[in-house]
Amino acid sequence: MSETPHPRAVLARWGLRPQKRYGQHFLVDSAVAVAAARLCVDGDPAIPVLEIGAGTGMLTSALLEQGANVTAIDIDAALLATLRERDDVRGARFERGDALEFDYAAWAAQRTWRAAGNLPYNIATPLILRLLELPEGPRTMTFMIQKDVALRLNAKAGSASYGSLSVAVQYAAHVEYGF
Repeated sequence: MSETPHPRAVLARWGLRPQKRYGQHFLVDSAVAVAAARLCVDGDPAIPVLEIGAGTGMLTSALLEQGANVTAIDIDAALLATLRERDDVRGARFERGDALEFDYAAWAAQRTWRAAGNLPYNIATPLILRLLELPEGPRTMTFMIQKDVALRLNAKAGSASYGSLSVAVQYAAHVEYGF
């Protein structure tokens, strides 16, 4: 597998910029991508991973290096075009889709799966809640999200961050703050 190019190089090569309307922010630290991929795959690459928001492919590449079977969705057709041309992410499948409207059940086809991604602030909470409500949802979700959202998801009763989001998510899932 070839080396993953830096996101700024990907954007520059294709003449692209982050799209504010999509809340795009790109992972630039490969060590963080590798750490997230390891958490997601958790030593079992046989379980398919749906990456939500492929972006410039940093996490996609790290997941592939962990041996994961990756399908990545992104709302941005221009970014998907760049990913389809790159050797370092050639092992992944790419689909255009809005994470809040994607047909997860059809994609999963009743198989066990995992979700991963570097989520925009504006969709993190509704997306996590949607995934938790799925009858055949992901076995695990490994998401990079803003710290304040992560603290609310993992908050303990009586803490300043504790609220209805904490209750809803912790009722449906075991939450761990990875790093």
